[in-house]
Amino acid sequence: MPEEKQGLRRIRSYVIRTPRASKSHDALIQSAHSEGIYYSLHNYGDREVANLLEYLQSVIFPHPAPWTYAHETPVFSVSAEDNKPLQENKSAYPLFWIDIGFGNGDSLIKFAQQFPHILFLGIEVHELGVRQALSKASRYELDNVLVVRGDVLDLLEAFAGHIRVHAVTALFPDPWPKKRHQKRRLFTEASLSLVAKIMHPGAMFGFASDWQPYSEEVGAFLSSSESFEVLFSPYAPRPFWRAQTKYEKKSIADGRLTRDILATRTDVL
Repeated sequence: MPEEKQGLRRIRSYVIRTPRASKSHDALIQSAHSEGIYYSLHNYGDREVANLLEYLQSVIFPHPAPWTYAHETPVFSVSAEDNKPLQENKSAYPLFWIDIGFGNGDSLIKFAQQFPHILFLGIEVHELGVRQALSKASRYELDNVLVVRGDVLDLLEAFAGHIRVHAVTALFPDPWPKKRHQKRRLFTEASLSLVAKIMHPGAMFGFASDWQPYSEEVGAFLSSSESFEVLFSPYAPRPFWRAQTKYEKKSIADGRLTRDILATRTDVL
């Protein structure tokens, strides 16, 4: 794929690390792929995207985002009308949530445990994190988790016009703190515009970072966009559904504060 695409920077926001794999890890990956739980854009490209789209379109019902607000925190509220299609298809999900860059999978797994009626799709580029997430999903027998290894921008471009989601979260993406590396940051005006294209009106975007300049930058992008409405200024209280991760605990111990941003998708694209 070319490094530049019209309207969207294709400078990669990551550097691939390939850890040594054991036979058990290889077997886990192969088993998850054969069961339709794991999809690898790195290995299979467009064919894998087509398989994933076909599956998602068969299990997700395209109704608007069912958010209500309790104690200044967004929560899901699904009406009886929205749940009617589920009576005919017990394997379907009324809600779809994408978690971008899930690291070792802790947050993704905790999301899935809290909300068993939501289908979660976690996207991660690093193989070690993919293995860890799949292992935890298997250990806790979670059937509402899908894992994709690949570049999130490639996947969102493929989803645009085909799939809409009710929530997108990005917790502690790499802030690339050095000035010469900041062009690698995942979230820009262009990439957030792409995120907006796959969201239902009213859907939630949640972002958390321990790097204040990156938080300020993302907050400014969202505030200036007609496609998003930022819910709190300048930062949101930590949502009840966002468990504190090992990374965040270490960050706090090192004296860095976490800043949460919550925004909803407007009717304007």
